[in-house]
Amino acid sequence: MARKRKEDAGRGVPPWIITFSDMMSLLLTFFIMLVALSSLDNRKVKEAISSLHGAFGVMQTSQYSPRDKPIPSRAVAMDASKRKPEGKLVKSQMEGVARALIQEVDQLKAREAVDVEVLEDGLHLRLKNDVLFAPGSADLVPEGLRLLDSLAKQLEPYSNVIEIQGHSDSTRTTSGRFPTNWHLSFARAYAVMQHYVVERGMERSRFKLAALADTQPLADNDTEAGRARNRRVELVLRAAEEDLAMFDNPMFKPLLPMKDIQIEPYPY
Repeated sequence: MARKRKEDAGRGVPPWIITFSDMMSLLLTFFIMLVALSSLDNRKVKEAISSLHGAFGVMQTSQYSPRDKPIPSRAVAMDASKRKPEGKLVKSQMEGVARALIQEVDQLKAREAVDVEVLEDGLHLRLKNDVLFAPGSADLVPEGLRLLDSLAKQLEPYSNVIEIQGHSDSTRTTSGRFPTNWHLSFARAYAVMQHYVVERGMERSRFKLAALADTQPLADNDTEAGRARNRRVELVLRAAEEDLAMFDNPMFKPLLPMKDIQIEPYPY
């Protein structure tokens, strides 16, 4: 008796279906992760990171980025300006400071109002009065305050003496507040010193004042251009004593005998 043949079973699932299902599962997982990441709770993320730091012994860092750093108030800026000076500049170092000062002036587009020169006694900054004061006044104007603050960035780090000289032209003053050019030139030098000491917090002992009126002109007082050049406040950053002490050294031999060298007294 012949055996009954088993009925043919249906065909199996095509192999590509398995691959397709795997791919769809991966895509679904990927999109779920995208949605989850886009809706993260920042607070929970920070808590998770903090717990990880604690677990691994990592020290806690600052809680804000550099962009979030608060801007210091004026009082804080004043305290920063009262930092201890780094030391005194000798003459050989002043060329670098002069270049830095010129860059500060160029940024303010005030190059025509300031002359910078290194001489034997130190660094000279000549500031035209027209950019600092109104005619006949000793009150600093906003433009002048900005200029003085910009220059202070290069003057504050050092402890050299700063001599502030007030100069005028030969025209007689008509201001009732200042009877002579001597009074006016001193008041202007004092205003600059007062700004640096009170507003910038610089040491008062660093400053010397000189009222020179029209005794040291740079140009001819017969022309308007010459008078404008003579009206100025001059800041002299004196060279360190170590630099000037060389003239007292017995090894220093002048080209002329000392009796032939004419020394004029300083015109205070």
